[in-house]
Amino acid sequence: MELGFKFNERLLFSEFSTWMPFPYIDLNTSVSGTKLDQLYSGLDIGASLGIAQRLPLGMNLSLTGKQSLGIFFDDKPEYSYKFNTSAGLSVPLWFMAPSALPDFLKQEFGLYPKKKQLSLLERDKGKKALIIKMLAAIGSEKILKKRIELLKNVQKWNTEEKSKNEILFSQGKLSVLEFSEKNKRIKQEEILLFQTEQSYQALMNEIGNMGLSFSDLSEDINSWLGFFEKFASYLQKEGSAGDESGLLRHEVEWMQSVQKFNSSIPRLFLSFGADIIPSKENYPSFPAAFMGYWKDNPTLKWSVSMNVKINLSPLHDDFRMNKNFKMLKEIKSLDKTFLRQSIEEEKNNGLKNIEKTLFASEMSKSALEIQKKYFTLAEELYKQGKSSIHDLFAAQNLLEEAEINYYAERLTYVLNVLQVYNF
Repeated sequence: MELGFKFNERLLFSEFSTWMPFPYIDLNTSVSGTKLDQLYSGLDIGASLGIAQRLPLGMNLSLTGKQSLGIFFDDKPEYSYKFNTSAGLSVPLWFMAPSALPDFLKQEFGLYPKKKQLSLLERDKGKKALIIKMLAAIGSEKILKKRIELLKNVQKWNTEEKSKNEILFSQGKLSVLEFSEKNKRIKQEEILLFQTEQSYQALMNEIGNMGLSFSDLSEDINSWLGFFEKFASYLQKEGSAGDESGLLRHEVEWMQSVQKFNSSIPRLFLSFGADIIPSKENYPSFPAAFMGYWKDNPTLKWSVSMNVKINLSPLHDDFRMNKNFKMLKEIKSLDKTFLRQSIEEEKNNGLKNIEKTLFASEMSKSALEIQKKYFTLAEELYKQGKSSIHDLFAAQNLLEEAEINYYAERLTYVLNVLQVYNF
């Protein structure tokens, strides 16, 4: 996730850097030859130095200077030197889609910071998901461990009860139906223990893959849940609920659509070129060719050109660009309205789920308190000889089951708060 974020940061910087001047150099070499009364050959070496600059309103400017050296191999080598320069300006014809201009200006100067903000939100969202996943795994480990302990205690009791049931059945004190039902219940509890142990092992593998060790899981579950319940309470007071990245992502997508729309607008191309024509074609050496090129009264030849292509058919899309953009913008506006409603609905559903899980947690706490009182009463009755050890064991199991359910409901409440609120 961090590597993906850093890579995205590099891409964002590359996009931002398009506003900076881009100098470049272009080198080319060619060798040619011809056979007349003897073999003549030549070597041309050219070097162009240019710079490209992105301008506001979708315009682009380019400047280029090119110098070339020619060597003609005859009885005596001859040298020539040339220089020319050119400039080009590309301008979108915004009068064909004036309604797009304000949005285009907005995306030109706002797309980069919006993308950067979205990247940070996405990274925080990813970290949040990992934290919630980790807390859910650790909490589930603590709860499953307690449930396995309870089921193992039940299994020990079931082993003794199974032997007693067999004796009672052989003595005719249990019917076939009663004996079968008791064995069926015992078997179901054996299967439940096996399934719970399998779930625990799978969970431990997942926790190991997270990079956590067993020493990280030794804290008491009650104090562990208490800490995160306090954090959940803090979030509900200070944090914001809902997905903040949804609307921002929609805005970035719209800006990118506007940016892409610019490429379909017809453009005006203005260019300027200047060639310096030397008075003499060849010189005996390169220094002489270079100095003579500039001193021997060279001739300046310049040109200015304009190019624009306008479609004349009224059926062409160029004549519907403005209407098309307005329609596209209206669609995006409706999408944004629906998205805002969806985010608000999702937020409200999340808040309702928090209320439900909080209520379930409070109810499980009440059930735990009732089971504590029931167990205390069962202890007193057992001490007085008014109940059997089986009744006491059953009361103890119900108390432990209520306690486990209470922990599970508290964990569900904490996870719901963390999912709904930003932290």
